[in-house]
Amino acid sequence: VSMRRLWLCGVWLVALAAPAFGQAKLEWKLVPQSTWANEVEIQTRQTLKLAGMTNEPESTSKQIQRSTAGERDSLQRLKVKQKAEQMQVTMKTQGLQFDFDSRSPDAKGNTPLEVMRPLYKAVLEQETTLVYDKNNLPVEVEFDQQFLNNLDPNVQAQVKSQIDPANLKRALQQRQDRYP
Repeated sequence: VSMRRLWLCGVWLVALAAPAFGQAKLEWKLVPQSTWANEVEIQTRQTLKLAGMTNEPESTSKQIQRSTAGERDSLQRLKVKQKAEQMQVTMKTQGLQFDFDSRSPDAKGNTPLEVMRPLYKAVLEQETTLVYDKNNLPVEVEFDQQFLNNLDPNVQAQVKSQIDPANLKRALQQRQDRYP
């Protein structure tokens, strides 16, 4: 083995190892007094078998959310107000389809799934406040739950646990854990 070959191997090892020393920790940075927008897309597909029958409901939701951070308080908590600016939702189940588009929120279809339309219209009007601690970890989710009172009782029952502030906080924590 020649000295030149050993030297080249050493150079390659150093070159390959160098990036490991410069890696940065990825973390959420919330900047007080700032505004930003997120585009969120959620697709859900399920296969359900009930009494020997198969049902494959699916839904797609696209939303543009505007977030505005305030100032940190005396406990270094930061409140971030969040509101949907645009929303498109498509739900399909058992041959039925429901479509909602915030650009024409009153454009009704003719299926029983239309019972969901008031929910999505209310979500467009709803502002949510996310409260973060000094380490930018979520500590609270605040919003006015009165909009539930205007919904069909069946819809209320379906969404009540999903929009519970404790469940929303848990979902926010999971999001941060997944996406550093």
